[in-house]
Amino acid sequence: MKTLFSKIMPILIAVPAICVAHVSHQSIDEERFGTMTSRERYFLPSAAATRALSMGQQSFVADVFWLRAVLAYSDFMPDCSKEESVWLRLMLDTISSLDPDWRTTYFYGGTFMSVCDDTEGSDMIFEKGHKALPEDPYFPFSLSMNASEEHEDMELALHWMQIAAQMDSALPWYKEAVADLVEENNSREAAMKYLQEQMKRHNDPVILDVLQTRYNRKLHEQRVEEIASLRSLYEADGRQLKTTADLSMLRIPFEDPFDTEAKSYGWILSVDNQIRSRFIDDELAKKDRLVERELMMKDP
Repeated sequence: MKTLFSKIMPILIAVPAICVAHVSHQSIDEERFGTMTSRERYFLPSAAATRALSMGQQSFVADVFWLRAVLAYSDFMPDCSKEESVWLRLMLDTISSLDPDWRTTYFYGGTFMSVCDDTEGSDMIFEKGHKALPEDPYFPFSLSMNASEEHEDMELALHWMQIAAQMDSALPWYKEAVADLVEENNSREAAMKYLQEQMKRHNDPVILDVLQTRYNRKLHEQRVEEIASLRSLYEADGRQLKTTADLSMLRIPFEDPFDTEAKSYGWILSVDNQIRSRFIDDELAKKDRLVERELMMKDP
C-alpha cells in the first residue's frame, strides 16, 4: 500500500516543474520575438514547389499554411515591415495556388495586404480571386477601390467597377458607384459604402479599427467640404473667423468623426486658417516635425 508521502510526491514535483516550464517559455518567447528577424522567423514558400511536395494533399497543406499565416500575421499587424509583408504575400500566393477555389484566402488575404499597406499585394490576391471565382463581384469591386483610393487611377477603377456591377449577384449600389465614377469622377461615396461593407464582414478588432479609421477619414473629407460652404456663407458679409471659439458662430450641425467616447478631438481653426479635426491637425503637425527632423539630419 502506498504511503501518503508517495502519493503526494508526484504533485510536489509537478507543481514547481510546471511553474519553471511556464516561466521558461515566456523567457524564450520574449527572446525569440525580440531578437529574431523576419527572415529567421518565417520561411519563404514557393507555390510551385509546395504544390508538388504536397503529394495530392493540397487542401490539407493549404489549411495548415493558412493557420500559420493568420497566427503570424497577428504578430505584426498592422505595422508590417517590408519583409513581413513580402512573406505574407508569398504565403497567400502559395495557399491560393494549393486550393484555388477557397474564397477565404482571397477575401481575407486581400484585406490583410491592404492593412499592411501593400496595395500591389492586395491587388495580386484580389485578381487571383477574380480569376478563380469570376462570378463573385466582391473581388473586382475591391480592385476598383484599390485603383481609386490607392493608385488614384480612375480609369482602372471604372473598369473594375463596371465588371462588378454587371454581375447578377452584385449589390444594387454597385451601379450607383459606377455612376459616381462616370459623372463626377469621385469615388468617395463608393469608398465609404465599401468600407462599411468591409466592417460588416470582418470581426478582427485590429482590422475593424483600421477600416473604421479609413472610413472616418473619408467622412472627415466630406464634412470639411460642408463646413467650408458654411464658412463661405458666414464670411460673405465681411465677418471673419479668427479663433477656434469663433466656430460656434457657424453652428456646425455634425460632430467630428474622430470625436468618440474614448477620445475627444473636435473641430478647430488651425494655424493655417483651415477648419479640420484636431485629430487630423495633430497628424499633419507630426508629419511636419518628421520632415523638419529629416532635413536637419541631412549633411549640409
